[in-house]
Amino acid sequence: MSDMRVVATALAAALLTGGGASGADQMHRLTGTQIRSQFTGKVLTDGTHWRETYVPGGKLLVEEMGHDASPGSWRISGDHLCKIRPGILDNCYEVWAAGDRIEIRVGDFPPLEAFLRPANRK
Repeated sequence: MSDMRVVATALAAALLTGGGASGADQMHRLTGTQIRSQFTGKVLTDGTHWRETYVPGGKLLVEEMGHDASPGSWRISGDHLCKIRPGILDNCYEVWAAGDRIEIRVGDFPPLEAFLRPANRK
């Protein structure tokens, strides 16, 4: 293989695997203080099917397509975001971020990918 093809192949592989991404685009784990700062008064959403509004003071409002809005609560425990929806959910999660992109992670499960938006925007 010629030197030019080796360089082109390496460049293509780096771009496909994210190796060409800038440091600002890399996911990093948030601390409890960062989670509180970034989530308070904001909406976490996939942009279409669901949204969670993180009201100051710990109130959580969950809206899912085809369902009535349901209340819950949220809090920070160490460096984890904890969500409680009575009878449905009571878990704590790692939060990873890159810009407005958020990943909610727990154990060995695939991360939940979402976006953080101002609360007045759906």
